[in-house]
Amino acid sequence: MTRSRPGPVCLAVLSLVLTGACENVVRSSAVVVRDSAGVTIIESPAPAWRRGEAWTIPPEPLVEVSTDGAGQPLAWVRGVLRLDDGTIVIANGGDGTLRFHDAAGRLVRAIGNKDDSIAGLPAIDVLVRAGDSLVVPQRFRQPTRVFDLRGTHLRSTMPDSLDAFPFVTQFWQLTDGSYVLLSSPQGLLPRGETWQENATFLRARPAATPQRILSLPGVRFARVPSGVERVLLSPVLQFVVHDGRIIAGYPDRYDIGVYDADGTALQRVRRAWRPEPVTGVQAERVRAVLHERIEASYADMPEPLQDDRHRMTAEAFPIADHHPAHGRLLVDAAGHLWIERADPDWLPHTTDRLPVAAQPLAWDVFDPAGLWLGSVDVPARFYVTAIGEDWVAGVAYEADGAERARVYRLVKPGAAGEGRS
Repeated sequence: MTRSRPGPVCLAVLSLVLTGACENVVRSSAVVVRDSAGVTIIESPAPAWRRGEAWTIPPEPLVEVSTDGAGQPLAWVRGVLRLDDGTIVIANGGDGTLRFHDAAGRLVRAIGNKDDSIAGLPAIDVLVRAGDSLVVPQRFRQPTRVFDLRGTHLRSTMPDSLDAFPFVTQFWQLTDGSYVLLSSPQGLLPRGETWQENATFLRARPAATPQRILSLPGVRFARVPSGVERVLLSPVLQFVVHDGRIIAGYPDRYDIGVYDADGTALQRVRRAWRPEPVTGVQAERVRAVLHERIEASYADMPEPLQDDRHRMTAEAFPIADHHPAHGRLLVDAAGHLWIERADPDWLPHTTDRLPVAAQPLAWDVFDPAGLWLGSVDVPARFYVTAIGEDWVAGVAYEADGAERARVYRLVKPGAAGEGRS
């Protein structure tokens, strides 16, 4: 994904056959590229992969790990990835460890715990590979831990001046030592019965006060009898920080922005998409599950708190009119952008597991230039955490809630695997 120069220029995208003269709008049979104020906008009306070129994930995993090596089941897995030598690394939030398994899934070593003040992992958020390092950002304003590929703790990082920004929930260190911070919406700024609040990105340089660099739509809230809640099935900002850039989209439409670390827009990536209405049956199913969970949450509470139950009714929770345009964003080892399609059968889930679709769910794949190649079906009940050149890793959930770290093979016909017009 590259920056374009402002003004009338001749644009070319990959090897596409373009029509039209040197002007601000250049068209081809596969993609429309417009140069608008220095921002390259790439719109794909259809996938570029032809028959037989689509990537696939076979149903059987290459490797599966279900226990910690001592017979205890994995719990709260927050990251799985595969190293070049076949080693599988698992970030297990249950005991706050990084677990290294060989290519067959056998435990080799475990690093860290929740109580280690130097290298401990009490609140694992994700697991990311950055060059020759394993980076573990944490939740609840805990330091990010950085390890080498064998698990040796290298350093812990945390930006200064976080106290001035109480709603910063995530941060990422860039290669120059600065940070990108995310201040998340909290539902504290009501404007009418329903309202939208923005998420704010900040840039924090060493020994300097963080500066706001980017504000994007974040979450839609509504007043309910019990207070303020998110509108169910409504869009939520999706983003990933990769290679010094912020890639983000608010899925009320299919429009992904690419920004540099100072918040300057570099590119927009779009594909053809039609809003899908939430049906009455879907809304009732969501409310039925929500009702069960509200009842269960009050079951063991003291009698005085039981009186509040009438205010926490599933019928009072608003539900969006349409499904979001997409779900999560990831970038694979080759720089392809993967965008999860929205799960049409989404239901409220418990907080101790990651959200997964009950049926196989497609992810759209865009090449590094922003061209929509096509989609890849991901197995049911599988939460993708990392994607390599020829593998997809993540955590699978069984019907009983048991977790399994899995790595699947990613099959790319024809080696190159890129779309052609």
